Amino acid sequence: MKKKIKPYNFKLVNNSFPGPFSTGPFDKINVEHGSLLINGGTSNHKKIYYRVIDIENESKEIKKTWVKINTHLIEKTKIEFRPPLKDLK
Repeated sequence: MKKKIKPYNFKLVNNSFPGPFSTGPFDKINVEHGSLLINGGTSNHKKIYYRVIDIENESKEIKKTWVKINTHLIEKTKIEFRPPLKDLK
């Protein structure tokens, strides 16, 4: 079963890792030393992942887009697509 990507009703066909230093259409790689910082008793852990995905639209066309997944221990995960999903519809 293919996973659906909301709100445009796309279906995920393929998900691949572009390589350790590939950011595609995104600006640059942010290199941080150490993964866990302790500030006044609170921890601040964040990581950025890049993926290339193939998605299928409602007319069964396969489109390719890059995804930047910005994770953080405390804050909500942010996902950014390039090109944006609204442009692939």
